[in-house]
Amino acid sequence: MKIGFMVNTTPYTFQNTSTAVSLIKAALKKGHTCDVFLFVDGVVNASGLIKSPGNVNAADEWAELVKQGVKVALCGECANFRGVGKKHLIEGA
Repeated sequence: MKIGFMVNTTPYTFQNTSTAVSLIKAALKKGHTCDVFLFVDGVVNASGLIKSPGNVNAADEWAELVKQGVKVALCGECANFRGVGKKHLIEGA
């Protein structure tokens, strides 16, 4: 089964990012495929500029999911508005 996720919030502000990552990992273990759309503030999740000393690095988690075949897309207009350019994105997003 193909499962789609949409993340609208930044990492670390709410539990949403870690919940989505956990659900995706569980779905992959069950043999499902997953696509993610990062929208509004959620585009920050794909920024390779995230530095989170002492915390799980959200961008690294998304990059690992991309390596496992998860398609991560984001709203270009939302990214531009928030200063997240193509050069800032994790590989594969």
